[in-house]
Amino acid sequence: MANLYIMNEILSSCNKSGYILRQSDGRLRKITKINKARKLINPKCSGRELIEKISEKTGFDEKLISELLEETRQCISLDVSEEEDSNTLNLAVIPDTVSCSPEETVINNTQREQFYEKLEELDPIEKQTICMRYGLLEYKQPYSLTEIGEELGESKQYIYYIDQRAKDKLRASMKLAS
Repeated sequence: MANLYIMNEILSSCNKSGYILRQSDGRLRKITKINKARKLINPKCSGRELIEKISEKTGFDEKLISELLEETRQCISLDVSEEEDSNTLNLAVIPDTVSCSPEETVINNTQREQFYEKLEELDPIEKQTICMRYGLLEYKQPYSLTEIGEELGESKQYIYYIDQRAKDKLRASMKLAS
């Protein structure tokens, strides 16, 4: 009995320190059972075949198994090459999908400038509502319609109406500008 208690505590401890994504203890037990079954299966099995064999050994649903395997996939280092004889780092082969090209940056900046020019053309209450709603200018975070209504002394419904009217005006003026 003490053995089972100690095993549960070890699993719980691993769960709290070993995963970036925290797992429930029950889910962690399933992962452990899947890993044990995986060790008993021929390592040359393909992905689909592996999941089917693990399902047979554990009795778990194949969808759950593939989900858990994806969550606990082995991490790779970006500083080390996968092939022994290669000098190419993993970081060198990962495409940069976050950075914008110079052309995209210019277009984004131009659109942003046009937007802020059109924002100045709105009525003061419309401008303040849009800025508060989307965290623009001096408002560093977005506010809910209720919060904006409380700030401006108006109802949530009226603020919604103002928000819609201001967005319609901005859309129309941005279409004319382009």
